Amino acid sequence: MRIYCTLLDSPAWRALGWSSRALFIDMRSSVTGLNNGNLSATLADLKHRGWKSAPTLANALFELQALGFISKTRGGGVEHGSQVCSLYRFTDLDMFDFPKLGLAHQKATHDYLRFTTLAAVEHAIQCATVKRQENADRIATKRAEAKARKKSTVQILKRDSSVSEAVEAFNSSVSEADTPATVQKMKQRKGGANRGKTIAAQGIAAFGGGINELRLSASETEHLYILPPIGSETAALPGAWIPGYLTQLAERGLAGKQCFQVPAGRTLQ
Repeated sequence: MRIYCTLLDSPAWRALGWSSRALFIDMRSSVTGLNNGNLSATLADLKHRGWKSAPTLANALFELQALGFISKTRGGGVEHGSQVCSLYRFTDLDMFDFPKLGLAHQKATHDYLRFTTLAAVEHAIQCATVKRQENADRIATKRAEAKARKKSTVQILKRDSSVSEAVEAFNSSVSEADTPATVQKMKQRKGGANRGKTIAAQGIAAFGGGINELRLSASETEHLYILPPIGSETAALPGAWIPGYLTQLAERGLAGKQCFQVPAGRTLQ
């Protein structure tokens, strides 16, 4: 590991905190001569060197960048809304290109040498702190907006019955036009006994007659009951013929007995 005296004697280095200096040494020890620019500084990478606090590590990285000792080559993490980590380079070393990462070759820039006095260093730190706070506020605002959108979506999915009835009001005319058979059955169940009798009477009148009885033999048990055919007008009314048949069967005491229907235009041989 090689560090020149021009770096150690600079005002920027003298203004560095001890945590920032320790991080500089720990990151510099991972330089192999070819990986400058592809250096990560996550808590997992530096845990074996004694780094345990994420805020302390973040503050040290911030100070090293603000004073020009390291520079970010790829943005990552929460700050950039990415799942990959940020990558850095030392400004006093040349950086080779990394085609897979989209990083080009770059000569050493020595950004820390632009500060000639401690006052300039302090001013740079103050400006960088303000910018860092603005960036933190922007990230917090985005998180709050995302949380609010997620909360509103959950509330819409978990509406109570009163809100659902207000938003999705039942329209009988539209429902009857879309699913006539289903709405017909619903109205039959909700209409009560009077409504059922009215529909049954309409079904009987539609056939114009009752159930025909044909005796097959002298035995009282051998009877053949013939249901009248369904006319075209009645067939066009979904479910209208059912109450008529059921009422006639119940009146004749034929519930549970076998009956059949003779097609229109045919006779029983």
